[in-house]
Amino acid sequence: MGQKVSFNSITRIIAITTAPDANGDITINVKRDLYSDGKEDWVANENLRKVSFPITAMGGNPLPGELYLGSTFFLDSNWKIQPYSADHRLIIDGNLYSKDGSDPFLDTNGYTVRVVQQVSSLTNTISAGSGVTEQDKDDIINGVWTQSDNGNLVLKILRNKREIKKVDSVWHLIVYDNDNVTPVLDKVLKDVNADEIADLADGILAKEMKSSV
Repeated sequence: MGQKVSFNSITRIIAITTAPDANGDITINVKRDLYSDGKEDWVANENLRKVSFPITAMGGNPLPGELYLGSTFFLDSNWKIQPYSADHRLIIDGNLYSKDGSDPFLDTNGYTVRVVQQVSSLTNTISAGSGVTEQDKDDIINGVWTQSDNGNLVLKILRNKREIKKVDSVWHLIVYDNDNVTPVLDKVLKDVNADEIADLADGILAKEMKSSV
């Protein structure tokens, strides 16, 4: 059962029920406190099961370069989050967005609530020393979220045709649109030293490529 929030299927409000700590902070982990605990509430509560679960998760899927897609969560637009009724700083740990791009948080009348969102990377490495550069991370984040449609490009990266292809003197990761012809992502691959990958012996590319795409 949820430890920090409660779901109301009638008002479509997720109320934060935990009080601020000694520092005046309330920390909500999106994956654990909203998504996972919320799923448990849906199983246990017959009234909640009368409506659809309001949070959609995306992530955990493998990407090239020994990476996994970081978790991102989308809240149905007719649901809102009600902060705790006290002056505090609300720390949202994780990627959380309303599906329509609106503010997912309600005002708390009479109290000052500062919402701080600790956004995680869209790509997570699964091996130590992978050589993923901050610029690589920025590239994929910018590429994904300029496409709107709640990460439409992310879905194409996961589902569509991909290939590692040598262009001129360096290797690229190319992801194609639904027609399998038009590129939607063209990323120069880099080695552990953040240098562009050029000629390598057979079988070495997969070992040396440590890119976040």
